[in-house]
Amino acid sequence: MKQSYLIPSFNFNPSEETLAVIRQFAYTFRPIEVDGKYEAFCLN
Repeated sequence: MKQSYLIPSFNFNPSEETLAVIRQFAYTFRPIEVDGKYEAFCLN
């Protein structure tokens, strides 16, 4: 699965609260492959 990244052309400075939410999501969910498709899998 090829990953693509969205790089905004403006200066992106998220708050620490926003970053904390993103980190929690990244630690909690992992992609798994089911029948050739990727789905989110919760680790909690």
